[in-house]
This record gives sequence, structure tokens and C-alpha cells, in this order.
Amino acid sequence: MSLINTLPVGATCVYYIHGDVNLENAAPAVVLKAYKSGILELKVFSQGADSYRDCVRHVDDPEVKSRPEATRREGCWDFVRHTANGQPPLSQEDSERAVTEALRNGMSPELIVDNLKVPLKMVDSIAKKIKV
Repeated sequence: MSLINTLPVGATCVYYIHGDVNLENAAPAVVLKAYKSGILELKVFSQGADSYRDCVRHVDDPEVKSRPEATRREGCWDFVRHTANGQPPLSQEDSERAVTEALRNGMSPELIVDNLKVPLKMVDSIAKKIKV
């Protein structure tokens, strides 16, 4: 039995547009619904307009490679990872938008810090601004 990659509702992740796994095509996302199969429904925060994506598979899901047309249409997701210098792979603006959405979805500050690898000070500051 293989391990299924998934996240809980409200968690943040990195969404790769068209399944193109590089930082230039990355956008922050929040999990709206998680299925047992590891497929997620996401709210994606991208420049210009936010969007909703369903049927999004993890980058390591074998179907991401075996179904390229579906992957180009739905994209794929991965866990938020930090870079060698401890900075999040997302821009400051994208990180702030992801933190804001996570707070609005009821995620605890500690879980946001753990998932997004952002400072607690940033989370607390945004929480005060949006009065959560």
C-alpha cells in the first residue's frame, strides 16, 4: 500500500499552474476540500484574480505524469517548503494573501507558521489587521 499525500481543509500549499513544477509557475493556495485519494479542491491566489481548482493531484501522484492533459488543465499541488535561507518560496505578497485566507478559514496561527514557514510575527500582524 502506498502513502497518499494529502492536507487537511484550511491548510496551505503550493499550486503549480498547468502542472509546471517550478517557482515561476507557483501560486499559494488553501485547501477547501480534501478527498481520501489525495485529490484536493483549492482556492488559488494568483496575480490579478483568485481562482478555484478541483481535482488537483499531488506532484508525486503517478497520474500527474500519466495524464498530462488533465494535469495541464488542473495543475498540481505540493507541500510548502522553505528554501535554504529559511525564506518561504512564495513572494511576500503571496505569503500574506495565503496567511490572510488561512486565518479567515479558521486555521490556528501555529499551524499557519508550520505550513507556510512564515514568522509568527507576520501571522499576528495580519490577524490584527483583519480582526480575527
